[in-house]
Amino acid sequence: MVDKATATTRLSLLDTADCKVREWFVVYHHRIPHYWFTKYLKPGFRHVELTRPLYYGPNLENVAWLNLLPMFEMLDAELDTDPRPPWVKCPTSTVQKVTAVRPLLKVRSWFDIGPTTCVEVVKIALGIRALWVRTPWQLFNYIQKRNGVIQ
Repeated sequence: MVDKATATTRLSLLDTADCKVREWFVVYHHRIPHYWFTKYLKPGFRHVELTRPLYYGPNLENVAWLNLLPMFEMLDAELDTDPRPPWVKCPTSTVQKVTAVRPLLKVRSWFDIGPTTCVEVVKIALGIRALWVRTPWQLFNYIQKRNGVIQ
């Protein structure tokens, strides 16, 4: 029996025709509350980041990880040459694999209320247009309901 939470949705070539497809890993961190409102966020889901592997050779260890690190002050991106995946590097964090599928040459609609938080940056990167998704826990549940495929 296949567990619904671990089952993945399979995309066919027809599903991805004329689309841009990107696979990301969404990493949720606990983080110590820095601001007064972060203490109200669910423990284990107080911050979110994106990472994806960039393979540069034929072996599995020939990988670098592109990390997208949203912060209040800025958006940072770094290339990590440590070949270990995020679930090994951050064993206390929750990691979700996400496949984002977006039509080519279509401008993403953007509508936001409030500050550009880490969740908003991740939603932009994944093409999620859900106004009600505001916290890392809500983002986790949104992705989980879709079995990791955002269309």
